Amino acid sequence: MNMQRIGCGWGSALMGVGVGRWVAAVVFGLGAVAWWGVGSREVEVVHAGEGSSIDSDGDGLHDALELVIGTNPNRLDTDGDGFGDGEEVARSSNPRRKQVVPASADAGVSIDAYAENGRVHALTTIYLPPEQHRARSLQFGIEHNDALLGVPLGALRGGEMPRTILLNDGARLVVIDPVVPAAFAHARGGLTMFVTVANGAHYLAAGSMSLTVIDGELFEHVRLDSNALASNSLQTTSVQGGVFRPLTAGGSGTSASQFPGRICAQSTMVLGVVGALVTQEVVDAGCVEGWDAHCTPGCAATVGMTIKTIDPAALIGG
Repeated sequence: MNMQRIGCGWGSALMGVGVGRWVAAVVFGLGAVAWWGVGSREVEVVHAGEGSSIDSDGDGLHDALELVIGTNPNRLDTDGDGFGDGEEVARSSNPRRKQVVPASADAGVSIDAYAENGRVHALTTIYLPPEQHRARSLQFGIEHNDALLGVPLGALRGGEMPRTILLNDGARLVVIDPVVPAAFAHARGGLTMFVTVANGAHYLAAGSMSLTVIDGELFEHVRLDSNALASNSLQTTSVQGGVFRPLTAGGSGTSASQFPGRICAQSTMVLGVVGALVTQEVVDAGCVEGWDAHCTPGCAATVGMTIKTIDPAALIGG
């Protein structure tokens, strides 16, 4: 993976909006964890802290995110299929459909965004099989001026302390809560972020998310064929490309309330691919019904918008 280390200029921009000081990269395993300085907690159910980091059912997903993606914040296993919601998210499964369960036993990672109190939480869930607990390293990064830049996790502090949940089969779910000021994402017109999990020079898993601004509100661009969390309900209209998923359950702007029960769906055309960075153009967009979300009046006006996404498979050479 061709990735630069982030320079002082961009880091200063983050620090200017109160993210926090830089620290070393995370290395996590069975022992001490470099970033937060405490040992992993091996318990089946872990309840997070207060405020936006509340995880009432201990599945690894914050309540605020569960309201956005449509899972039950008071039930560890929303669909009752034997896999916790956080585990299914990390393993690219669907925590709302009992007939859909994790298909791979490999390590997995997912970044899913929600916004609260002027901050964007890029909640990251990492699934580690029983044989892959030790000597794992984590790298976060963003797209900046068509380049992928590594970001020290210390520049993304502000969420809950990282934690580890021991699963019934001996596997582990690692939960990291990077936070970016919403003002920073708004000023850029969006934000494209990625994470990789590695064992030395060997990459185990990668994930990414892409945010954009519509009608002054942040949305996550979600591909329907690669993310099971696009909606809480089955869409009634066939959609190719993806959707703009709100970062809050009810929408943060007055315009969003005009179209409840809908989502902004769009078709895209790939303009170019450079390494793991994929640039797409929205060629069709409109509000469609049958979704537990909302759609803004500016949805149709996103035609012509350029979206930058990161291909997780390309990040790790897959």
